[in-house]
Amino acid sequence: MSLQDDITLLNTLDEKLAGHLIRHNDWNDLVGVVKNIATAVKTIVDADLITKVTTLQGQVNTLLTTTIPDIDGRLQAVEDSIAPLLQNYVMTLRSSRQHYALGEVCEITVQVTDLQSALVTPRPWVDFVCSWGKLRAATGFASSQLGEGGNSLSVQANAEGVAKVLLSSGPKTASAQQELQMMAIMSNLVEGETYTVADAVMQAPTPGDARAKKAYKQMHREYERADSGIWRNYADSYTYGGAGKWGGVIVSGEWDYHYATVMAFARPDGNPTTPDGARAAASIQISFRDWVSSWGNDYVIDRDDLEVELERDWGNILVVEEENPLDKLWHRVEEQIRDRGIWGRQKYYEAGQDAIIRGSGTGDPMRGAKDQVGKALAAQAAADVSQMQAAASRQQQGAPVMGAYMAQGTRTDSISKQVAQVSAEAGQARGLSESVAVLEGRMQNTEQLGRNIQGSLQLINENVRGINALDETSLKGGVQKISAEIAAIKARLG
Repeated sequence: MSLQDDITLLNTLDEKLAGHLIRHNDWNDLVGVVKNIATAVKTIVDADLITKVTTLQGQVNTLLTTTIPDIDGRLQAVEDSIAPLLQNYVMTLRSSRQHYALGEVCEITVQVTDLQSALVTPRPWVDFVCSWGKLRAATGFASSQLGEGGNSLSVQANAEGVAKVLLSSGPKTASAQQELQMMAIMSNLVEGETYTVADAVMQAPTPGDARAKKAYKQMHREYERADSGIWRNYADSYTYGGAGKWGGVIVSGEWDYHYATVMAFARPDGNPTTPDGARAAASIQISFRDWVSSWGNDYVIDRDDLEVELERDWGNILVVEEENPLDKLWHRVEEQIRDRGIWGRQKYYEAGQDAIIRGSGTGDPMRGAKDQVGKALAAQAAADVSQMQAAASRQQQGAPVMGAYMAQGTRTDSISKQVAQVSAEAGQARGLSESVAVLEGRMQNTEQLGRNIQGSLQLINENVRGINALDETSLKGGVQKISAEIAAIKARLG
C-alpha cells in the first residue's frame, strides 16, 4: 500500500466513546497504517532532509568565509560602537489630566527604565523644566533641588524608577501648605449643588455659564473673609504678577488658557561635576484655565450692596454743616479700603463713584464737592490699574492719589471762598466810593452855594452902604435890592 492509501484507510476509522467495542480488524488496520507512515517518514528524512541540511550547512560556511570575511570581528566592532547607546534610558511622562483650573495642582509622573525595561541602578536623577507655572517635588521625593523662580527642579527616582513633581499656577512665594489650602478651597462644593468650584469652572463652556456664576458668588464671599486670606492673596498675586486681567477690562465670552510645557531629562547622578549627558528626554503640555480674570470682573460688578452702604455712610460727611468734609471723607476712605485686597479696592472705588452719583441732586449745595470726590476716586482707581499693569512688587497701601486730588480740591475751594470774600469787600468798596463821590458832589454844590450866598451877602452889604437914609427914593430902592438878594439866598438854600 502507498502512503496515500494508508491515510485514506486511517480516515475510515471512527472515534470511539467510552464503553464501545474495538474490533480486532480495526486495531490491526490502525497499527499497520502507523507503521507504514513511520517507515515512509524515516525514508524521506534519511534520503532527502539530511542531505539537504548538510548541503545548506556547507553553503553557509562557504558564504561566511568568502562573502563576509572576519564576521566575528566585525560583529564585535558593531557591539562596541553601540555600547554607549545601550546605556540610554526609556522614559515615559504622564499626568492624570490635560486641563486644569487655576488654583489646582497637576501631578506629573516619570518612569525611567533601561532599554530592556529593567530598573536602572543606581537610581537616576530627572531634571524638570517648565515654560509656565511653578514646580515642586511631590510628597516622598524630598531629594530635590529647586531652581530659581520655581521653573526648574531636579528629583531622584525612587526604587521603582519613578519620579513625581507637582505643577502649580500659584504665586512664586506661595508655600506648599498654602497651595494645599487653595486646592481645598477649589474642592469645596458650591452652595446648594453637588459639584465643586473646580468642577464648575472646568465644566462651564463659557465664563458666563450659570455654573461658573454660582461658583463666582461663593468665591466673592471667600475673598472677603476676614479670617482667611488664602484666596485673596492668590487672586491679588495673580493679578499684580502681570498674568491676569484687571477688573476694568472687558472679559471676552471665551475662556483664556495658560499652556505649560514641561520637559524632563534623565541623567545617571546628581553630581554636576561628572560629565553625564541626558540619557532620556520627554515632554508634556498642560493647560490651566484662567477663570480668575472673569471672576474678578464679576466681583467688581457685584457692588450694589456696597454702593448703598457707602451712600448712607458718606451722606453724613458730605454736608454743608461739616467742617473740611473732603479731608474727612478721604480719611474715611483710607480706613475703609484697608485690607480689602486689590480686587476689593477696585470694587470699592467703582461703588464709591456710583454712590456719589446716586447721592447728588440738582439743587444739592454740596454737588461741587461730591463731583470732586467722584473724580478723586476715579483717579485713584486708574492709578491702581496702572500699578497692577506695571507688575508692581506689592499692593499699594492707602489712597495717596485720591488724597492729593482731594487736597487740591480743598485748596481750590478755599481760594474760591477767599476770592468771593474779596469780591464782596470790593463791592463794598465800590459802594463806599460811590457814596464818597456823591458826598463830594454835594460838597462841591454846597461850596458853590456858599460862594453864591457870599456874593449875595456882599451885594446886600454894598446896597446897605449905598442907601441914603435922607432920600426916600434911595431908601426904597436899596431895600428892594436887599429883599431881592435875600429871596435869592432863600431860593438857593431851599
